[in-house]
Amino acid sequence: MPLINILKRSSDLVASFDKRYRIIHWNNSIEEHTGISRAEALGKSIYDILPGLKEHLGSIIEKQVFEEKTEVEYLHDLKLQLINGVMLHASAAVFPYHYIGQTSASEITGGVLLLYPFEKSAPYPPKLSKLLLSIPYYSSEAIIITEASPLDVPKGPSIVYVNRAFTEMTGYEEYEVLGKTPRMLQGPKTDRTELDRIKKALKEKVAVQAELQNYHKDGSCYWVGINIVPVKNEAGWTTHFIGVQRDITDKIESRRNLEKTVEERTHRLRQAVEDLEAFAYSASHDLKQPLRSVTSHLGLLKRKAKGKIDAELLTYIDEAVDGARRMYGLLEGVLQYSRITAVEDEYEMVDLQQLFARKIKELQQAYPQQRVEVELPEQPLPVVEGYEVHLEQVVQNLLSNAVKYCDAAVAKIQIAAGTAEGKYCISITDNGPGIPEEDRRKIFNLFSRNHELVEGTGIGLAICKRILQRHGGTIAIAPYEKGKGATFTFTLPKPKAPVPQPSQAE
Repeated sequence: MPLINILKRSSDLVASFDKRYRIIHWNNSIEEHTGISRAEALGKSIYDILPGLKEHLGSIIEKQVFEEKTEVEYLHDLKLQLINGVMLHASAAVFPYHYIGQTSASEITGGVLLLYPFEKSAPYPPKLSKLLLSIPYYSSEAIIITEASPLDVPKGPSIVYVNRAFTEMTGYEEYEVLGKTPRMLQGPKTDRTELDRIKKALKEKVAVQAELQNYHKDGSCYWVGINIVPVKNEAGWTTHFIGVQRDITDKIESRRNLEKTVEERTHRLRQAVEDLEAFAYSASHDLKQPLRSVTSHLGLLKRKAKGKIDAELLTYIDEAVDGARRMYGLLEGVLQYSRITAVEDEYEMVDLQQLFARKIKELQQAYPQQRVEVELPEQPLPVVEGYEVHLEQVVQNLLSNAVKYCDAAVAKIQIAAGTAEGKYCISITDNGPGIPEEDRRKIFNLFSRNHELVEGTGIGLAICKRILQRHGGTIAIAPYEKGKGATFTFTLPKPKAPVPQPSQAE
């Protein structure tokens, strides 16, 4: 059995015997130290092989091990006569066999003898073998040991050991599970996929961790976290599997409650955002009509009053009209911002090379008084997956800003493309004044304007950020360098499915 296999390699001298005192295990250390081979010892009475043992411990073993079912603590300075005439000077301890799980704890089937020769070290030896025997039994973790095979037959590998924590966790007594398969703990709710994963690991003789829903003896379910490791013999063959189990029902329930709470809060937050977007749309839409009326009446007032009022009053009217138009532009921006709700189902393949070419042509037409030079990369820009109308807004905003804020005679724009972390990266660099460090942090906020001398609403970059986030992308601005303009870089995920190769635009 596995613990005996471990003790076979112990530096302590270990022998085990049945209720008739016949030796059933004789480890390497006791064989080497006494000169008595395993073949000579197995099946013989331990008192015949170690005559001195009966003299010193015979009555104690009978009373404590087999009647009281308790261990015989280490007795020191024993001189034991061996069958081959050797005198062994050692400490000795004896344990009831149920400590290593041969049958139910109420029935003792034998004992385990530990000897520690004095000549090995000091007269008070460490009790490693005792710990190896007692730790599994007293562990708070449930421990189960099975044979390594067979795995494929219906019965499955047999259980050869369970500790006290296992019986307390499952409700089964030790004698009810020994010789059975761990499959007796499974039921309708046990995850078949997880079981197949465990089986695959066991076939490959490797360690595995899993979480399963098992069943108590009374039929109730519980969640268990399992760590299974293979045990190999001296030849390197896997002979057994040791499983350490922990009841994680409370942990799973807490996790599910947390997931439910997060889901509920996410739903409420999503609803609040949708309500806010609806309100912004409604408010912006409803306010546009009164503003149009104000602008119209101010224009009418100016025409009627022309020649009747002085130039200063006409200037006031012009400023009022300009303010109303700016407010109209702000409301239009808020409407655009609130309408960015495209979902993945609406996505299509968008050729960025063609999109940029189209927007560059429109840009040059929109600014006839400004010379605009745009440099595209040698390789065509990629094809991405997205909502084309929204991606057009991003490109248009970034290109128009590059021209709008340029104070040079020629507005020069350089487009670059690359990849990083599974995403396409598109950079747009201009030769404008750049954006100072103190403005970079707020540049993507609503109503943030970088240049007071240039007309704008301060919504364009906020719209770009929102669109790209909805597409699973990002947008950022490079650190400020005086005299080197501004560089905006946006990213978009690579398409999930293969896409046609982009072609260089005419």
